[in-house]
Amino acid sequence: MQPLTHTIRIQIIEELRSGELSVSSIQKIIGIPQASVSQHLAILKSHHHLIQRKKRRQKSFLLFSSARISNVGGYIRGST
Repeated sequence: MQPLTHTIRIQIIEELRSGELSVSSIQKIIGIPQASVSQHLAILKSHHHLIQRKKRRQKSFLLFSSARISNVGGYIRGST
């Protein structure tokens, strides 16, 4: 569960639970540089937590399976 131990990646997962978001939307919500968001998204995608879609020139992401990572919130709340 290594990719889900970083607080930024957990924030990204939490935001994506409500639906598909573009990289720029995630960047605005989380408040970190777009390059950092892209790195975190790449890690989550490489571990099959996200699906990437391209709409014209814009990339967007959505959760691969909500059931697969449904305990992320509880995991974080339990560890803090």
